[in-house]
Amino acid sequence: MTTAKTTQWIAWIGAVSIVLGSAAMAQNPAPCTTPVALGATSLAPIPTTGAPYSATVITTQDRTLADGSIVHGSVTTYQTRDAAGRTWQKRSLGCQPGPDGERHPVFQILVSDPATGTTISWKVDDPAKVFRVLHNPPRKPLPPVTTDKSKEAAGIRAMEEMGIHTEDLGSKKIAGVMADGTRFVNTVPAGQAGNDRPIKIVNESWVSKDLGLTMLSINDNSKTGRMATEVVDLKQGAPDPALFAPPANYTAVDLNPTR
Repeated sequence: MTTAKTTQWIAWIGAVSIVLGSAAMAQNPAPCTTPVALGATSLAPIPTTGAPYSATVITTQDRTLADGSIVHGSVTTYQTRDAAGRTWQKRSLGCQPGPDGERHPVFQILVSDPATGTTISWKVDDPAKVFRVLHNPPRKPLPPVTTDKSKEAAGIRAMEEMGIHTEDLGSKKIAGVMADGTRFVNTVPAGQAGNDRPIKIVNESWVSKDLGLTMLSINDNSKTGRMATEVVDLKQGAPDPALFAPPANYTAVDLNPTR
């Protein structure tokens, strides 16, 4: 059985993986510049039904370079979820050269449908006029989330033994909805990872239980810098169904045809 706290730890570990493996996030505002980092813009990876919303999400990063200088980047993502659990996301792919030889911002639409197990994607104003279809492997049903005080206490002790301290931050309103906060602090002692000084990693996660949505996540790493992803505007209710369909003049490209 999975406890609520264990679920949060799994989500935190996944968030750390996203941050450590980041690649390209478009800087904002224009003019187009070289991407500097990848925003953790997918805030609802587990399908949730019956809680539709539309949101604006901003990811910012202050990345520390080897010479000690800091590079700031930010990206804005728009996302929705309908009552059936389908998600729609508009995100930046950075800047790419256009037919005029100038660099222009490029945006991608991602639509995921847990009922059909498919994800489709397309670029806005794509000259090739194609949308790509990916068939996802079936999701295994998640075990029920239960509260087991003894297992939770054992889990906390194990985390402390690994040098990870957890803290309940209580609740607060973010973009108009209540969210529960948890902080994880991990200190890597000097010499453990080739570091001459201790590395402190602080992660915060603020989750709306009603929406099944992370409203704010923060990764603050004394070695690499700080990244924060926050819902800054939220509207509850059904989104426009037309958002989930690719443009009528786009042609499908099946990335992994089912047999």
